[in-house]
Amino acid sequence: MPLSVAPDALHRCVDDATRDWARRHALELAVIEGRFLDQVLADEPSTILVRVTCRPATRFERWVGRAGGDFCEEQLGELDKADDLFRIRMYGSADKGAAQITLDTSSGGVEEWTNELLALINRSESTGHD
Repeated sequence: MPLSVAPDALHRCVDDATRDWARRHALELAVIEGRFLDQVLADEPSTILVRVTCRPATRFERWVGRAGGDFCEEQLGELDKADDLFRIRMYGSADKGAAQITLDTSSGGVEEWTNELLALINRSESTGHD
């Protein structure tokens, strides 16, 4: 189901379930991935928010791969705009929230990103940022 079609009540239920899951796993090293978690988990004290980024060209190439090659830059702009409108509707702002860590995935692969993320989290915890 496309994000724009699902009722707001369903999104709120998913957000509540995500917060509950995060609280139950607060003492473990657990990763939750999602586009709006900066808003959903912003007030969870045991959460380290990580913004995953990549170069615009890399992001576009990945979307082309997901779409099977039939995808253009205009569509990516439309997806971003839809996300901003969703953020405003559900959370009152298009702001992407404050992340303690930024992970650039422009190059490398999952194993490298995982190792880098663990190192960034360990560094963040050792400097007293939560």
